[in-house]
Amino acid sequence: MKTKESGLYLQKKLNHVFFQPFYENLYGFSLNGMGYGYGGGMKTNGELKVIDYLKKNLPKPRNIFFDVGANIGEYSFFLFNSFKTAKIYSFEPSLKTFNRLVENVKEFGGVKPINIGLGDKNEKRILYIDDKQSSISALHNRKVNLKGKEEINIMKLDTFCKMNDIDKIDFLKMDVEGNEFNILLGAREMLKNRKIYAIQFEFGIRNIDSKTFFRDFWDILNKDYEIYRVFNKGICKIDRYSEKLEIFTGMNYFCILKLI
Repeated sequence: MKTKESGLYLQKKLNHVFFQPFYENLYGFSLNGMGYGYGGGMKTNGELKVIDYLKKNLPKPRNIFFDVGANIGEYSFFLFNSFKTAKIYSFEPSLKTFNRLVENVKEFGGVKPINIGLGDKNEKRILYIDDKQSSISALHNRKVNLKGKEEINIMKLDTFCKMNDIDKIDFLKMDVEGNEFNILLGAREMLKNRKIYAIQFEFGIRNIDSKTFFRDFWDILNKDYEIYRVFNKGICKIDRYSEKLEIFTGMNYFCILKLI
């Protein structure tokens, strides 16, 4: 039997309903092995590997970081401890959470809390909040029904940079429950002028609610950035787009400005 024919024969035999539970488990195992589903804790999701990369590769003069969706300041704290001379803008639109952020970072002179959200327009929006756990909030109300509401201010990143005389960002970190792509749309000028060196964004289940795909991020970033998947052992480069990348299970991606 020829190789091609034997391959087709084997495929037909293995493509059986009996083996489907095995393939489903194997698929889940593979996703875990690639780091999908570890979008939460910094010690397990690879975010500390990104900070290590930045420590080795960022130029030494005073760096500017944007921590967008700073919540109560955990990530800003890690940045401050790793880059003592950096200026860190910590964006948190929810007033209650922002007040906790201010309290948590008050001893860190390099961290500047900002009580706005970033997006694709300068506008007011409704932020949906979990009444029982105020650290959970989103601009897109999921089917889990976030019942609390708060009106917040949204500003384009380009507008914020102009207002504050910021001409470059060394690291833009976004964790905003599905609104990451809109932030990039509001940063078109900074992106076009290659003024953002590195970007980290989360992609996962919240992007179903915001109706954004990984393809959207790829199209806006791929021309000028190398894009990496982040997992707990490091970062893995993505060489080309494929529909197989449309996986709505928590994953952080790290983007580095290409050399001209």
